Amino acid sequence: MKLSIEEFQWFNSQEYESLFTNEWSHLLQNNLWSESKFIRKARLWKLPVKGVVKGEPSEFYERGLLKSDGVTCDSQPLFHPFRLHTLDKLLQFREQPTDWLTEQSRVWNLVIDLIIALEPIFWPQITGLTRFSLTNEHTRFETVATYKEKVLKFISKLNSSQWREIHHSLKIDASNKDDNSDLYLLLRHSRWEQRKKLSGSIAAGLWFRHIAELLRLGFEQARGEKWLEEDYSHGIWHEGSRTLAYGSERPSEDPYLTRCYLSQSFGLLTGSVVRWYVEGATELYAIRTMIPSPERLNIEVVDLKGNLKSDKQNIAMKLKDCLTADIAQRRFSFISFDTDVSQNVKTIRQQIAQGRVCGYVTAHEPDFEFANFDIQELVEIASELDRTRGYDPATLIEADWSEVSNGKEFEQMYKVRSQRGTSLKGAEWGEALAEYVDRYPVRNGEERPFFKQLRAAVQAVRVKYELQRNEFIVSPDTFKNEKK
Repeated sequence: MKLSIEEFQWFNSQEYESLFTNEWSHLLQNNLWSESKFIRKARLWKLPVKGVVKGEPSEFYERGLLKSDGVTCDSQPLFHPFRLHTLDKLLQFREQPTDWLTEQSRVWNLVIDLIIALEPIFWPQITGLTRFSLTNEHTRFETVATYKEKVLKFISKLNSSQWREIHHSLKIDASNKDDNSDLYLLLRHSRWEQRKKLSGSIAAGLWFRHIAELLRLGFEQARGEKWLEEDYSHGIWHEGSRTLAYGSERPSEDPYLTRCYLSQSFGLLTGSVVRWYVEGATELYAIRTMIPSPERLNIEVVDLKGNLKSDKQNIAMKLKDCLTADIAQRRFSFISFDTDVSQNVKTIRQQIAQGRVCGYVTAHEPDFEFANFDIQELVEIASELDRTRGYDPATLIEADWSEVSNGKEFEQMYKVRSQRGTSLKGAEWGEALAEYVDRYPVRNGEERPFFKQLRAAVQAVRVKYELQRNEFIVSPDTFKNEKK
């Protein structure tokens, strides 16, 4: 860290001294620490400091290397938590020549001085909490506004390029403690109650980045500039790559979106990643047989109850609203429908053409049963179902099924030929079909459509929503995903 003579002169000015008045002490968001607590916290952060009640901090203080931010009633030094950064630098370089260490400590202390001056203004933005030391919220708001105006006016006179380099140095110091930038962002957007419990090098890296963020926020507001954020300490991010990773080029400016991206990256999502629309109980129970608790895999299954074509129940309008909500929630839309009803095809094509489908569409031709099974397999499944229920399947096996070409005809034939005389729709039939798919997922050298869609739904939690939406489109003609 380096500062020019001109910058040092600003910090010797009366304008700078006026920032640290009684007003400032009332606005501070962090308590000052006694030396014993300062040492204890330093050790929690794995800083190699000596002492218990007293130790190296007071030694550095007495040598003029470590600045205090107040004194106790018996004239013992009190330290702001941010001084742990200065202490860390002193511990790293304590074996250096005294003259060099004295000169460097001036810069380290001065940097933390300015950041402590910014603390009452921007610390609530970082922690989500505000500490009140004044009589009421209105009084504090007015006092902070006046104080903020003074601080930003002072900052506007400083050399921005020098302080930008200092900001980068602080980020390097943080990454030397903990270089997990994604973990930092996850912690940065978590509750303060959890962050403040951290210890070890992760805590040190987090606090050092918070210190750097205070400096950045101050200069960005005072000078109207944009500095690189605290997770970005080294390496190169190509244009658009941070948006793909975090939802924004500047993750700190869109906490909600960043949390969504990071939660997905770390596998911490609790809401649905996929909303899967099916046309009836058969497919619904087939899914639930293959995935007994789809919600645990972030999959929500919605049964349209075979009414996709029904104007009376206005299912098409309901589907439109659901798909619109999926886009707003960055949720993949999976749609399964039968092509034997022309209105089904028309409705889905319309939703795709209007840009409401990001996900996976399976068009069952002509329907779920015949898109996934041939007639011999369906007879085998139905026969096994009868057998397990105590009925002789001989009449099913011996019947002529050659004229049957869709699920409805198969069900009608089954009701005539089976000794049970009941319908095949619903949970029982869906479970039987799913169990067969589980045993034989491949047919004619290719995965069955139902199994393909199942696999895609399970894997969706690892897919970047924006990448899928920006790079691929569902074809309204083939209903396949295609590169844009």
